[in-house]
Amino acid sequence: MAATIPFKILGYGHTGMTVRSMSDSVRFWKDILGLPIIWQRTIPGGTPGDPTHTITGAPAGTTMHVTWIGLPQTPHAGGSSEPTHISALELIQYELPTDVAAEQKSCTPLARSWDVGAVHVNLMVQGLDGIVEKVKAEGWGLYSGVFTVPQEAPEAQARGQRTCYLRGPDGELVELTEIPSKE
Repeated sequence: MAATIPFKILGYGHTGMTVRSMSDSVRFWKDILGLPIIWQRTIPGGTPGDPTHTITGAPAGTTMHVTWIGLPQTPHAGGSSEPTHISALELIQYELPTDVAAEQKSCTPLARSWDVGAVHVNLMVQGLDGIVEKVKAEGWGLYSGVFTVPQEAPEAQARGQRTCYLRGPDGELVELTEIPSKE
């Protein structure tokens, strides 16, 4: 059956990620990767019908600690390396009421990149080796090795790109992609 109410997707909004520790996550995204904080807010929990409960389905009384990390948006491979606008990664730490059963508090398996439902955030970067070095020095490691797309690859715009995955403090997968300079 066709939709009778007209609609249109206007664009990308943000990506939300639930975290265990806001301080660890801010350290990773801001201090290690160098991305800016757009805003932070604590939304106190209340009763059924409050925004936290209504939007997320979290138990009544849940408090949300929210930090938006700015992500420079660049055109896909081969485009300008200058950011055209900012999108955001929304980090959310849920503080559940003390009477919530332990099994409801966390059930996050450490997803592998190929698991159904696994999600990753891709960041277009300059200086991939410097980021990898800093991430390792701070105790986080690469999930995979660094791969360079061969010059004979059929996708001309991808040739020479260097890509790797790493894991953040909550096991999130972060893909770093460096486009070769045109020099």
